[in-house]
Amino acid sequence: MREAKSYPQEVYFNGKWMKPGEAYISVFDRGFMFGDGIYEVTPFYGGKPFKLKEHLKRLQYCLDQVQIKFEAFSLEALMAEAVSRAGLAEADAAVYIQVTRGVAPRSHFFPENIEPTVLLYAYKINLRGFETNPLNVLASEDKRWHRCDIKATALMGNILANEEAIANNFDENIMVRNGYFSEGSHTNIFFVKNATVYTHPEGPHILSGITRQVVIDLCTQLRIKFKLGSCSFG
Repeated sequence: MREAKSYPQEVYFNGKWMKPGEAYISVFDRGFMFGDGIYEVTPFYGGKPFKLKEHLKRLQYCLDQVQIKFEAFSLEALMAEAVSRAGLAEADAAVYIQVTRGVAPRSHFFPENIEPTVLLYAYKINLRGFETNPLNVLASEDKRWHRCDIKATALMGNILANEEAIANNFDENIMVRNGYFSEGSHTNIFFVKNATVYTHPEGPHILSGITRQVVIDLCTQLRIKFKLGSCSFG
């Protein structure tokens, strides 16, 4: 189902709070030109961030991997401010962060002395009831690039996979690479087989989900048999 979305009432853009219609980027922003940017999404339950440091650590990892010079943890206070300014201090919400390399004349190599473009905003989201909501999924070949561990803004592969699922009345598309399930178009996945929980090992072919790690930790704490290993397709 195509869920209706709405714009936030306010965004933080390059050092200022403003209405979304006032936030403009240059046509020479490398995020627009090349998808040369990184993003992160952090859930807030009842106004409280979920694994905040882990999300910012992953953001920093991705920035470092693509050599965008920016300090992820400098956004920590702004994330809380975004939730408050959006009137979501006691609600379930998420904070979206996007950092691109910035604005420069078009070139494939990295320009020197360039300031990153930074966007941040909070929005309301439903974070409840997933455990009682079974989904129908499609499986298709994983055609994405080989660094899925980097949360890059260039999501064409994920978009095409998700659109294929939605257009055919499925809820999600599960990627298959070299005969094994890797992850969904916008989800990490787990399988239960012979009383053992499986999930794809960390590496360049999946995004290391923060909630994924929480599930792994819970399996250990609850003594549920668990294995880092791929499940085969077919």
